[in-house]
Amino acid sequence: MILLNLTLALSLSSLTPLKTTLTLFVLFWAIASLTLGILILAKGRSGMDKGFLGGAMVLIALYFFSTVLISPIYPKIKPAYAMALSNSPTGQMDMTAIGVLAGFAVLLSGLGFVRVFHKKGDQR
Repeated sequence: MILLNLTLALSLSSLTPLKTTLTLFVLFWAIASLTLGILILAKGRSGMDKGFLGGAMVLIALYFFSTVLISPIYPKIKPAYAMALSNSPTGQMDMTAIGVLAGFAVLLSGLGFVRVFHKKGDQR
């Protein structure tokens, strides 16, 4: 996430890489300090803590989600994707090994489900 933000900022900014990185760092700490300050000031109010914290968490999740969606669009990141795709070993993978892995994953998940299901049945 940090590298996506930095790549996006470097592609959009005319500042030097050091100044861009420092600007992002200061912006991050300003947002974190503002959120912490509001939580400290609202500590005595009933119900304010959970509601504000929940809202802040949703906003941060939306920010992360939008960064992941927007950042790869910019042209400076396309060569990195092309390089990653050219080195991808997916054509060389043995399908038998993948089948065995998937089979064990399904088997163990099923056994875990049955174990938990029967444990809950014993408690009734």
